[in-house]
Amino acid sequence: MNALPTIRDKVDDMKPLEAVDYLLGVVEELFPALAGIEHQTDKWGMVVNPSERLILCALVDAYPRWMSYGQLRSVIAQQGDPDNFPPRSLVKVHVCRIRQRLSKKRGVIETLWGRGYRFIPYGKMGAMV
Repeated sequence: MNALPTIRDKVDDMKPLEAVDYLLGVVEELFPALAGIEHQTDKWGMVVNPSERLILCALVDAYPRWMSYGQLRSVIAQQGDPDNFPPRSLVKVHVCRIRQRLSKKRGVIETLWGRGYRFIPYGKMGAMV
């Protein structure tokens, strides 16, 4: 089974201007979570650490798309030293902790084994394929 492509995989195959445009779009999507700007999930009453918040915000914002382990590791890395890439197991631990705190009334986090995760909001569960 092939892993979902990372951002680096995607831009490596693009022309320079296309890559810059794509990367700016990614930064725009992630900026609110990375900058600590209030996110809809902040009103859910969940107590999560900063890395878990970044992951939850990224998953919610990506709906209905899947996010690969590499993409989520990049989200965590932006919080600290980007050269010190967190291990894949750290993403799994953070997602496990988020799931323990996430009310089913908000949604669920699905796993595509070996590839990544996606958030499914309440009311949309069962409708996704």
